[in-house]
Amino acid sequence: MAASTQLKYEALAQQWDALQVIFESLPVGVIVADSEGRLLFSNPAAETILGNGSIDLTPQDATSIYGWYSPDQVTLLDQEQLPLVRAIHGETVADEVVFVRTLQQRSGVWIKVNAWPLPDSMERVCGGVVVFHNITKDREAMQALILLAQVVTLRG
Repeated sequence: MAASTQLKYEALAQQWDALQVIFESLPVGVIVADSEGRLLFSNPAAETILGNGSIDLTPQDATSIYGWYSPDQVTLLDQEQLPLVRAIHGETVADEVVFVRTLQQRSGVWIKVNAWPLPDSMERVCGGVVVFHNITKDREAMQALILLAQVVTLRG
């Protein structure tokens, strides 16, 4: 192998290593899947937020084993409504709130989700990317404020 080619491979490997460190240290969950919904990448934050073991499921398993719900916490999202599946089908999802209940998160967790189609070099969709963060504490604080406002209103 020519020296210049070897240098290019080494530079590419260093860039890949740097990207992996960055994604693994992010405080938000990141999941990348191929066009069939098979997991290509997830970071530790995704596993922490959703619960260990729930990341490597296909979208079909995620709807049958775990519960991804609309904000009413009752309506189970079907497979086609999942942000990752929508991204794989070419849709962009922006700041969507979802309630997720898993075996590890039995009481549930609120997440805010963004998702994008993953294009290949020819700009064809070859998968999807989902980025999300836990907003459970924010939702609980908001509910407490609403309850307090209702109590104050009733007493006033």
